[in-house]
Amino acid sequence: MPEASDDRFLIESVVAQARGTAEEQYHFTPKEVECLVHELRSHQIELELQNAQLRDAQQKCSAAHDRYLELYDYAPVGYLTLNDDGHILYANLTSGRLLGISRQTLLQYSLSHFVLPSAQDDYHRFFQRLRHAETLQTVELPMVRAEATPFLAHIDANIAPPSSKDLTKKDIRYLLTLRDGTLWHPLQSMNELLTTILGAVKDGITFSDNEGHFWVFNAEMERLTGYSMEEANACGDFTTLLYPDSSQRQQVIENLAVLRETEKAQQIETTIVTKEGKRRVLLVSSCMVTFQQHQMYLTAYQDITRRKFIEEELLDSNARFQMIFNSSADGLLLYDINKGRLYLANPACLHMLGYTMEEFTELSLVDLISPEDLSFITEQISHVVNLSVGLRAEIRLRRKDGSIFFAGIAQSPLTFGQNDYALVVIRDISLRKEAEQQRAAYQHDLRALMSQLSSVEQHTRQLIAMELHDQIGQVLALTKIQLDSLHAREADSQIKASLRDMGSNIQKALHTVRSLSFELCPPLLVDQGLGEALRWLAGEMGSRHQLTITVHEFQPLPPMDHQLRNMLYWSVRELLVNVVKHARARSVSISMGLTATHIEVNVEDDGCGFSQEPFEGDHSSVSGFGLFSIHEHLRYLGGQIAIDSSPGLGTHIGIRMPIPEWTRED
Repeated sequence: MPEASDDRFLIESVVAQARGTAEEQYHFTPKEVECLVHELRSHQIELELQNAQLRDAQQKCSAAHDRYLELYDYAPVGYLTLNDDGHILYANLTSGRLLGISRQTLLQYSLSHFVLPSAQDDYHRFFQRLRHAETLQTVELPMVRAEATPFLAHIDANIAPPSSKDLTKKDIRYLLTLRDGTLWHPLQSMNELLTTILGAVKDGITFSDNEGHFWVFNAEMERLTGYSMEEANACGDFTTLLYPDSSQRQQVIENLAVLRETEKAQQIETTIVTKEGKRRVLLVSSCMVTFQQHQMYLTAYQDITRRKFIEEELLDSNARFQMIFNSSADGLLLYDINKGRLYLANPACLHMLGYTMEEFTELSLVDLISPEDLSFITEQISHVVNLSVGLRAEIRLRRKDGSIFFAGIAQSPLTFGQNDYALVVIRDISLRKEAEQQRAAYQHDLRALMSQLSSVEQHTRQLIAMELHDQIGQVLALTKIQLDSLHAREADSQIKASLRDMGSNIQKALHTVRSLSFELCPPLLVDQGLGEALRWLAGEMGSRHQLTITVHEFQPLPPMDHQLRNMLYWSVRELLVNVVKHARARSVSISMGLTATHIEVNVEDDGCGFSQEPFEGDHSSVSGFGLFSIHEHLRYLGGQIAIDSSPGLGTHIGIRMPIPEWTRED
């Protein structure tokens, strides 16, 4: 090596000179000179080694310097060094490109020169913070390039480490990085928006790669599973945590395989087990996306646990409904009001009407309802829909074979979506109607028989009254006359007293016979009418039972035939008997008269009254057969009886009879 030869020549010259000098000055022996030469050669070798190390270090430093310059000048961000006045001391090439000026020219300016005037205050405040802060400072400032092109700059700055302890204000340096944030800022805003959306979305969202590593794992996913993204990535295979059931896990793996093979979005319902051990039903939707030339998986997890529970409840409810609907003994049908068609029917309804389901759904109401009731039902259905109320009625329906039968229906409005329906319950009441008709005929016959019995009773009263008056009364009167004649001729006082007593008893018997005859068939009822007969009856019963009975005729009564006159008289007498037996009254008022359409007779007392609840179903439970007999007799003749009574408030009974046709004509 040339450099090594030069060094050797220099050392040998020095040694030769030293040897000559030593011999002249110190008179060394040859052996001592030999030792000295040996040491000098050892030092020569060490110097050669050190020189080689220095050259190697110099080469490495040069390479490092080159790398540093490359990194510094060609870095993707601008590097600036400022002094305490904000003047640019050093700058890399990127800084010059960002600011649109060469590096040498850039060193002539302060950084504030490139800040827009509107942002100068923000820049100076930032620089003040930088002077007093010990941590990294960041700011975004609108700046302008040398060619007047504005851009948004992102600046990170810190104080340079001190090179010595004796650092003056002039020696302080500030290190800055400068980035063009014009494009980065919208991306950052978009990232923040995406993060906000992922945090607000109600579904769990994940973004993962082929190895199952998660890059996105939003807050809702953490809530659904109980695991964080770090825990999900740490376990290696997240499916083992979510799906302890191997069959569920296998289903998920197969679904993922189909996704990889077809690259089409897949959807599956799965049941996971959360970190807390709870089970959740999730609807998992997955698709493949390409991100930075890699196949990634975007997956949404929707919690449908509540929905599945409701679906199961609905299925169970539907099964129960179908069981009730199909096993009901009554006919059930659903009528589509908007389309005017029959929509559905249960087996009992189909059997009742004689149709199959296919035939039934082709029918309308006109096909089922008898023409006599069609207009009524059509009107009622409209009424049900408009007012949302139910309907109960008895109508005649027509079977498939044309036969008519009576049916009781109960109809309720239903709404499904935009359609209005009517749910109709049908019950065949033909047997009941026949029984009601038979009962009505029997009741009519019974009332006719009762009326005949009443007529027979009245006729019997008349006969008995006549027998009492004409036979027994006459015999008693003749006997009384004979006793009076004997009493007048008899001289014996004892016999005379006995005859007087016998005459008095006969007189009482005669009075009783006459009263009994009067009660059985009052002559006033025939001769002077109902009003006078009731006044006599009021006087008799009032004096006999210590009652105050008043009779008031608010409108003159019309002429009446004997049947109507007798029925009203004996009805009032029965009511007065009931007052005496049950009411414990002190006064009774009888009013009667003629209205525009009826003959009215009212009986009112101030007695104890009674509860009308039992009376509603059974007249005999209130006052025996009498009141029931009055009620039925009146119904047979077209009349009515109205009872108004409460415990402790007395009783008011009103009888209304239609005016006979011949009376109206008069």
